Amino acid sequence: MADDRTSDKTGAHSGSVIAERYEIGDLVGRSAMAETYKATDRTLGVAVAVKFLSQQLAEDTIFADRFVETATEASKIKDPNILAILDTGTANGIPYLVQEFDDGQ
Repeated sequence: MADDRTSDKTGAHSGSVIAERYEIGDLVGRSAMAETYKATDRTLGVAVAVKFLSQQLAEDTIFADRFVETATEASKIKDPNILAILDTGTANGIPYLVQEFDDGQ
């Protein structure tokens, strides 16, 4: 990985746009399962978080399907203490979910 803004694993990088809607910004989190980027929803003009499943896990179709199914079910939860899941999709063969962005403040 060249720097903290670009991922060879997901193909996401600062300035790229997925689904003709989400402009990817800086990497804000990384785990064994996923990488999360701050992004801008260009339709609504608001900050969102885009979480990409790791490439290794995305290659496991059962796991990738479960990631999307879980995100879809979690999007039905409405609670002020839980970040809402707004969208799901696939970019460059990697499943992702979009959720509200919380900068921790």
